[in-house]
Amino acid sequence: MNSSLRINCHDDPTSLLAMGRDWIALSDSPVPKYAASLNFAQSAASNRSTQPLPMTCERNFVWALSTLSLIPESQRKVRIFTAMRGEEVVGILPLCSYEARKQEVWEILGSRGVLGDGKGIIARPSDQIDVGNAFAQFLSTEWIGATRLNLHGLWEDDHGMRAFCERFSESMLWSCEVTSHSPRRLVHRIPQGPDGNPIWPLATRRRLHFVHKALESGLFETVFSTQREDILQNAMALRNMLKNDAPALKSQFGPVSRTQRFLDYRFGQGIAPDMCQSGTLRSCLLHYKSKPIAGALLWDIHQSRHIVWLESKATGEQAQLVFWMILSQLIQESYKHDLHDIHLDLSWQPWTANLPNLASPTWNAELKFKETDGNVSSSSQSNKRRQIRQEP
Repeated sequence: MNSSLRINCHDDPTSLLAMGRDWIALSDSPVPKYAASLNFAQSAASNRSTQPLPMTCERNFVWALSTLSLIPESQRKVRIFTAMRGEEVVGILPLCSYEARKQEVWEILGSRGVLGDGKGIIARPSDQIDVGNAFAQFLSTEWIGATRLNLHGLWEDDHGMRAFCERFSESMLWSCEVTSHSPRRLVHRIPQGPDGNPIWPLATRRRLHFVHKALESGLFETVFSTQREDILQNAMALRNMLKNDAPALKSQFGPVSRTQRFLDYRFGQGIAPDMCQSGTLRSCLLHYKSKPIAGALLWDIHQSRHIVWLESKATGEQAQLVFWMILSQLIQESYKHDLHDIHLDLSWQPWTANLPNLASPTWNAELKFKETDGNVSSSSQSNKRRQIRQEP
């Protein structure tokens, strides 16, 4: 049976708000695990299953909104593509541009900054490959004013984006170069023992012995909260732990700016709760003699705990001990909410080297327009919307 998809292009950043509910409905669908295939575009429907992956929160609508608001308004150049089946939105591909070496480069919205990998097409599992093919067919033949697309941190098993890149590699006008890439996050899963406590790897046992002694001393207390007032107050406490020259303050897409946007969209006036309150937002503070010395902002969603921002005011030899104290509490408390994974950014990698990193392998794709400027006008077509037919 033939299916047809119509591709629309929206270049107004505010159009993102209009498609919020469609975005949420698609991103809440489980991410598929496909059988291995040499050509993903030809994978049979019988090989598909719907085992969900925990990293789907990076395609969440709030993440896209927060990223867009971090870009200065004068620089918000976007191309938001939607795949339509009749009147139904079945796929969304949000692209934004930035300038590199005086050349305009396009990327997937939200792929920069803290926990920025895992981006891709917003679509149901059963539509990923078809929508990926349709978007690639449109972008590789319709001139959209772009000569370069950089897709960073794609999941190894993201079959919608693999189909997208395969179709681009078949184009006479575009080249597609794919390279493997290290994940930009730490994902730790510590099993729970029969006594309810984490079973830590042998290499960390000695370190955790000192952590447990410190926590049992009665001088430390860890407090979690989901209340709006506490979260906002604790975010200020985290901010006060930073020095003026802290790297977190200098990064446009770092934890400080990202946290501010998260709080804006979570608690701001006029925000629709069903659009911006996915999962559970928590804050955590570690107190020493009633004074906060470390803390974290947590986003619990899809059976995973994403540590959006973790900060400590400890320095020198105490810094690593305090980090392990709060990390162990974050992991142990996650058992109460049936959370399996803890996601951290790479800044904590030196101290967690003895823990296995379970982050999905990622890859990058660089798409370049082959034609010279003189041939662009002759080979490009108008940006009129047209129908693209796909075989199932």
